[in-house]
Amino acid sequence: MLVETHRRGDIPSSQVLSGGPARPTASGSFLSGVEKFQCACRYTFFNAGIMHVPYELCGGFESQFVVSYLSHCLILSELYSVLPASSRIVFASSVCHKPGYINLKDLHGKQAYSAHLAYCQAKLCQVLLAKYLSSKMSINTVHPGVVDTGLYRHVFIKNILAPISIMNTTEAALCPTYALLSEEMNGKSGEYLEFCRTVRATEKSFDEKTQRKLFESTVELLKPYTNFAKLDVSSSVS
Repeated sequence: MLVETHRRGDIPSSQVLSGGPARPTASGSFLSGVEKFQCACRYTFFNAGIMHVPYELCGGFESQFVVSYLSHCLILSELYSVLPASSRIVFASSVCHKPGYINLKDLHGKQAYSAHLAYCQAKLCQVLLAKYLSSKMSINTVHPGVVDTGLYRHVFIKNILAPISIMNTTEAALCPTYALLSEEMNGKSGEYLEFCRTVRATEKSFDEKTQRKLFESTVELLKPYTNFAKLDVSSSVS
């Protein structure tokens, strides 16, 4: 979901656009909609995700990695020129980022694949990237909760958790909305939130060397589609 503000003449108005590309090349129509409305994007929420799916490559990318992480990076890169200084960006990460481990030599699970670990890796990538970019923009990650959507159709434990912990979509929207709109989040970036409060992410996400290596890998993976390097916190290019 993308919430943005733009102007038609002197009258400010708002638009809500939706986009969830399954692979980098699928984002063109979404981004053209932003250009059509001449938007200045103030609030951007990246919510696309799949979970615990069987192994599949999409254009050479592992499916969970591309849907939950790489496609977000592509859209963020293409939106960068219309992000005002006051804009807020939020990634829908997960508490599952905590057991996550990043294999920078095999991001796409070609050597070994675990559906669960691939999901955790994609969510950890979001947290790492948000912390890396936090000095350049207002960008945070949230755990919306365990939500009653199709995301869990490959998760056998859902039926066990359902009576005690499954949230409806209205409840799940609270934390992302808080991160995007709350005055308490003014000036905060690189934070991870659960249940509308900032909590400490996994220690792995604070490793600056891993943050940097992930960013460099993302730049290389997206080279055919966008110049992600322009988001580099050490670069003067904007």
